[in-house]
Amino acid sequence: MRSKLRRLIKLRPGLRVPGVWDGFEVAILAILGQKLTAPGPQRLVARFVQMFGAPVHAPMSGLKYLFPRPEVLAHADLSNAGISEVCANTIRKLASAAMRRHLSFETSRTLEQAVSQVAEICGIDASMANYIAMRAFGEPDAFPSKELG
Repeated sequence: MRSKLRRLIKLRPGLRVPGVWDGFEVAILAILGQKLTAPGPQRLVARFVQMFGAPVHAPMSGLKYLFPRPEVLAHADLSNAGISEVCANTIRKLASAAMRRHLSFETSRTLEQAVSQVAEICGIDASMANYIAMRAFGEPDAFPSKELG
């Protein structure tokens, strides 16, 4: 198995799967403008998760909270989270749509359907909608035309 995987990696260096574990989480992170290399957004996300996430007792060091679920964020007072009102409204729209199942993070749609649905529900531009489609829906042909954050 390892040799087969090693061979495939050599044939396609740099190839990655554009998906994630939790589409809702990555959509919220995109809205928050999360950049994994910047300490400012990391602190913002850490505070956001502490404020709205569920505490968890896990054997892994550093894992203290689960990411907030749509049911929590749809009705949360986000005014103390250190984000703009526009960002808070976008998060509430996305969370409400996910909670009501008007938006699911399944891959049973076309790229165009995914981008237009996310853009319409959240009121975001096509670039961010493409980023969410790429990460949350695993759309390999999505193209976020500008850097997020």
